[in-house]
Amino acid sequence: MNKKLYSILISCVTVIITSCSDLDVPPLNIIGDEQIFTTDQTVEIYMSRLYNDLPMWMLNGRGNALGARNTNNYTGETTGKGITELEKDLNPWWQYDFIRNVNYFLEVFPTYQSNFGNAQEKINAYMGEAYFIRAFYYFAMVKRYGGVPIVDRILKYPEMSEEELTKPRSSEEACYDFILNDLNEAIRLLPTESTARYGLSLGRVNRYIAYGMKARVALYAASIAKYGNASQYAGTQWANILGVPANRAQGYYQAAYLAADSTKYGGYELMDEGADKAANFANVFSYDADKTSKETMFARRWLTTHNINYAGNFAPYQVSTAYSSDAQPYLEAVENFEDIDGNPITINTGTDENPIYYESPLDAFANAEPRMKGSIILPMSQYVGQEIEIRKGIIVSGHTPSDALGNPEWFLTSGTIPLSDVNKYNDMYVQGKSGIGVGNGCYTGFLVRKWLDPTRTPNDWDGTGVLTPWIEMRYAEMLLIKAETAVELATYGINTYVQEGVNCVNQLRERAGSNKRFTTATLTIDKVRKERRMEFYYEDQTYWDFRRWRTAHLEQTGGYRHVIWPIYVWDTQKYYLKRTEDLRRNYPAYDQLWYYNPIPQDALNRNKLIIPNPNI
Repeated sequence: MNKKLYSILISCVTVIITSCSDLDVPPLNIIGDEQIFTTDQTVEIYMSRLYNDLPMWMLNGRGNALGARNTNNYTGETTGKGITELEKDLNPWWQYDFIRNVNYFLEVFPTYQSNFGNAQEKINAYMGEAYFIRAFYYFAMVKRYGGVPIVDRILKYPEMSEEELTKPRSSEEACYDFILNDLNEAIRLLPTESTARYGLSLGRVNRYIAYGMKARVALYAASIAKYGNASQYAGTQWANILGVPANRAQGYYQAAYLAADSTKYGGYELMDEGADKAANFANVFSYDADKTSKETMFARRWLTTHNINYAGNFAPYQVSTAYSSDAQPYLEAVENFEDIDGNPITINTGTDENPIYYESPLDAFANAEPRMKGSIILPMSQYVGQEIEIRKGIIVSGHTPSDALGNPEWFLTSGTIPLSDVNKYNDMYVQGKSGIGVGNGCYTGFLVRKWLDPTRTPNDWDGTGVLTPWIEMRYAEMLLIKAETAVELATYGINTYVQEGVNCVNQLRERAGSNKRFTTATLTIDKVRKERRMEFYYEDQTYWDFRRWRTAHLEQTGGYRHVIWPIYVWDTQKYYLKRTEDLRRNYPAYDQLWYYNPIPQDALNRNKLIIPNPNI
């Protein structure tokens, strides 16, 4: 199919699936159902639209890295360069137009099955994909808003009455059950392998991806049942709409464990290749590894003509010809990792009056777990064959931190033209080639390593050359769902799965390069949660974990976060790592009302039966 025809059909499908008109004579420029649901090619176009609308985090690339709606900026995993304050309505997603599109497919496509002859497996696969996608859409809304109106068929105007067209919010419990039922249908209908249609199989769902999604949804529902305190809404207008009864937690945990365990039959496994554990972990997220890695379960991939260049925007300044350093980890995120023996990482910096000196900033992280080094670029670490120079400045000869800091003549920090000779001191760039203070340089002392592809060249990072996929689901998540549900079920007296949960965590720690292992006696829920934070750093998981555990208000108590300034002291020929606050922004304390997003005002205006969430 040529590109021109493909574009025309996409436009026509868009018109059809977003129109509410019911005209006796269809316009000549619109393709009808009998054309759309006739061939694989036209059905694929419709299906690609449904996939395209899946609400994955990295939808608009650089905008999410910079924006106040980046979940990682809430958790302190990173700070975006352009953020001035965090938004309380984080990532709103109320998309019944998308749900109508998938409902239309589920309702209309079966009436055209005769066009596909005896190809029942193909028909089932299409239907299974649609059920999966609808579940994905609804889960995106329910985890934000609690109970929402359940619409599982096409609403037709003006044929239907106002009572039929306007629906109240269902209970949060009913919504999770509806989503899980859709996923059960997807599991029943989908093939065991992602079907290669249109020459492509990457990025399409299969039965085991549906199992993985079921595990994710059931775990979220279980957490809300156990930690959401639904009883607080008793006697209010939000009774049932918000929260899940506590007596449902055990059943949801059990369903999550069994679904996650089923994914092992899909041929997935952890990527663990080579002796360099840090490089191996980083390679899990690279473009080339993703094409062959058995760890990736479900990912959004890009065509060369329609890529999304978030990787290029995260690259260190010195290796990119375009934007850079848009996402920068805070010190708190670095210290959330562990050393190779499982102990907390704490950077020993000393004080201005009594500084601790390092030959290289890397020496302060010498014993860090390799997984951290595969997730975060440390000052002076190697990347694409270069030492990534991150400095705050140089203390000139004859002075020390105690007398030089704050004096611009003794503490050089000029970096307006970072790679110009005018910003050198004795042939050393004052702030380094990617340093603290330059326009597109680093501020916190650290950069994100995840999602960067070391096979790319600087010319690739001009906004068009990086194809790194967004991995929405990987096998490591299944292992940690099994571990978390095993430990949670033990609190209900079900110890059947604890040993397997321990095995799952220890597999990840082995791959991470950690020497510490757990036993059934030492693995606790807090240990599993810590493992999730380390494993899923900067993967849009931590924020939603904080919400379902109801710990965000404990983790995010407000105030300033911290950075590290590597300062080169000339007379010692060593570095002083100054720990200091990021005074550019004071983060708000997390209000417990934020556990549910506000219902969009336009939705409230259109449907008077919808009860708004508590005011935030």
